[in-house]
Amino acid sequence: MSGMTKMVPFFVGVYVLFAAFWPQRVLFFSAAQRRNTTGGMLYTWTLAAIVLTIAISINTAFVDEITRLLDENIPLMRVVLVRKLGWTLSAAAFGCAYAAVFCSFVAALILRVRA
Repeated sequence: MSGMTKMVPFFVGVYVLFAAFWPQRVLFFSAAQRRNTTGGMLYTWTLAAIVLTIAISINTAFVDEITRLLDENIPLMRVVLVRKLGWTLSAAAFGCAYAAVFCSFVAALILRVRA
C-alpha cells in the first residue's frame, strides 16, 4: 500500500469531524456536488421570491377586485375598503420576508458564482 492510500481514511475522518462539530458548514466531496447544492439554493430562493410576489399581488388585487365588483353590482350602497392594522401588518411582514429572501438570494448567488 502506498502512503497516499493510507492517508485517505484520515482525510475522510477529518472531514467528518469538521462537519460534525460545525453543522452550518456544508461538506462537499466533489465540485459537482458543490455546484448542485449551490444551484439548488439559488433555485429555492428564486422560487421563494416569485411565490412571495405572486402572493402579495393576488392578495392586493383580489381584495381590490372584489371591492370594485361589489361596488358596481350593488346599486343601493357604496362598498368602500378601509385597510386597517391587519393589512398593514401583513404588508410589513411581506416586506420583511421579501428582504430576507432577497438577502438569501444574493448570498446563494455569490456562492454559485464562487463555486
